[in-house]
Formats: sequence, structure tokens, C-alpha cells
Amino acid sequence: MVEFAAILLPMLTLLYGIIVYSIVFVAQQAVAYAAESGADAVVAVAPDFADFAGEAERQARMRVDDVLGFLPGSGATTSVSVLPPLDSASRQVIVNVNYPFPSGLSVAGILPVPEFLRAQGLVNIQLL
Repeated sequence: MVEFAAILLPMLTLLYGIIVYSIVFVAQQAVAYAAESGADAVVAVAPDFADFAGEAERQARMRVDDVLGFLPGSGATTSVSVLPPLDSASRQVIVNVNYPFPSGLSVAGILPVPEFLRAQGLVNIQLL
């Protein structure tokens, strides 16, 4: 009984840590995939479109919201920014995704969890 009591707390702490970091890992992978998918969605916008930056950001936002729909609070709080090409020679578009990670997983600060999960997706646009 004494041995069980001595081992119980460290084992529960280890189990809790595995669960929390698994959730963080899955959320980070989802944010990275959302950034890549948002960059892929920008390809559908014609580079010579009048409001390329606005339309690219709208397309990326829709795709990111679709991918991150299963995460709590993702639609209203996730920030998506699209950095369009600076000039006609530069055809690389960058999509940044910042997801505020829920802070309720860290009980009394035992395990540190990140405040934000960030990812970046980029795509090269080529004119045919």
C-alpha cells in the first residue's frame, strides 16, 4: 500500500504530461497543415487580380478556418496574414497562422504549454 502511494503521484503526473503534450503536438500539426493549405488556396487567385492581397487573404482565411474547425475557439481567434509578392519578379506568397492555445490545460502551472501555436506556409506563383 505504501509503495503504491509513493508511485501513484509520479505516475499520474507522467500520464498527465503525456496527454497534454500529445494535445499540443496534434494542435501544432493542425496549425502547420492549415498554413500549408492556406498557401495552396492562394494559388487559385489570379496574380493579376486587382485586389490580389485582399482576395488571397480571404481564400487563405476560409481554408484555414476549415482545417482548424475542430480546435476550440479557432474561427474567431486565429489570425491569418498573407504577405503578397512585393514586385513582379517575386512570386512567393507567405501565409502566417497564429492560433492562441487554450491555457486551461496547465493545472497550476505544473506543465508549461505555449501561448500561441504559429506556422508559416509559402507558395511560389508562376505565370504561364
